[in-house]
Amino acid sequence: MATTPRTAAGGAGAAATPTNGSGMAAAGAAPAPAAGAAGANAAGPDETPAAAGASGTATAAAGTSGGSASAAGAAAETPREDLGKGDGSDVIAIGDSWMNLGATGIQQSLLRLSMQPYRVAGVPGVRLLDEVIPRQYTAAKRANPDIKTVVMTGGGNDILLTGAGADRSTAGPATRGQIDMIADRLVKLWDEMGADGVKDIVYIEYSRGGGSEAAVNYATEKIKPLCDEFVATRCHWIDADDFLMMMLSLDGIHPTGDGCDKIATGVITLMEKEGMRR
Repeated sequence: MATTPRTAAGGAGAAATPTNGSGMAAAGAAPAPAAGAAGANAAGPDETPAAAGASGTATAAAGTSGGSASAAGAAAETPREDLGKGDGSDVIAIGDSWMNLGATGIQQSLLRLSMQPYRVAGVPGVRLLDEVIPRQYTAAKRANPDIKTVVMTGGGNDILLTGAGADRSTAGPATRGQIDMIADRLVKLWDEMGADGVKDIVYIEYSRGGGSEAAVNYATEKIKPLCDEFVATRCHWIDADDFLMMMLSLDGIHPTGDGCDKIATGVITLMEKEGMRR
């Protein structure tokens, strides 16, 4: 099942056959001595020159501090260098049947629309918490450790294909507990990716359609902040409903082929905008 708009809502079927994809101005301050002198000259009737001078020195120090903060802020806003378009080998896609449902899937759309031979490993019906999706990353790394961008789904089947799905429509205790575990496992996986040199992670949250609205909303509240504030590498959150508007295929779980194209186009646009390797 796919992931994106939130981690736990979307599940994925397991009937489809997986495909092989190779074939997210510092302000200056006047010198303190000069400021102190000016303060002394400007002492008021109730203020001694020494006190005024001290006040002037403090003002100068504050100016220096403010200038440093401005410089730091300007540096922090410097855009990252565009990592550019490569041969596709350092971009991978992993996940469930949202990523690959056989004839359609986000990874199929990515390959076609980008015209890049990205390495794709999504398989229908797989889960995150049983370590199958993490092992997709491990296998890709073993084949070629040079990975700069990871596009992924994961977590939907951990709700749909387990007992946690019983209260999915209301995001009850079972669903929330499962989403909490999904969040923890995602962070550990993202930490591993960051340590391996991955520069960007694009996480696609599932749609709220098909009775998953409450679960996806909780997953978004729980997981999106973890992605937004992630420091080991850059994490980008894609809400599938920005493209799907909760419109799914007849099974009420997966995007249509056109929906996959829309999500993939959103991923490609984000990669270009954020200067990811692509």
